[in-house]
Amino acid sequence: MSHDVDRAALREDQQRLRRMLERTVGRVVADGAPALIACPEVAILNVACGACDEAETLSDYFRSLRDGDAGIEAATRLVGTDVRERELDAARDRFRSRAGRSFEFFRGDASRLGDHRELTSDFDVLVFRHQNLYHGRELWHRIFEQGLARL
Repeated sequence: MSHDVDRAALREDQQRLRRMLERTVGRVVADGAPALIACPEVAILNVACGACDEAETLSDYFRSLRDGDAGIEAATRLVGTDVRERELDAARDRFRSRAGRSFEFFRGDASRLGDHRELTSDFDVLVFRHQNLYHGRELWHRIFEQGLARL
């Protein structure tokens, strides 16, 4: 399956995401949030991930928080969920788990995250990107609350 995207636009989007992570998460870590970087593995839940174009950027960024720690291998586990199987298939085709990086994608209703047996643990990071919050505000509020409950 091919994931048709404008490669230049995708590259630019990922660079913006990286800068945003550095400005926000980087500031929290710099202000002394050792719990995030002390985790043996940073677990990331990406809600309504679609084809999860941001998977590599998220994994790389959170691994970079640990780079250089004495004798500690930086690791991430990204779990993406969406209701569109075609998009998830594209994500599965593009992102394979490898040393220090785990990628899992499953179909599910984000407003019922507590019901998904695929989510066997808590997460350190919750990601929502490109959501049309002005469509179904109450639904997105419920989805956000379900995501927060997984942290």
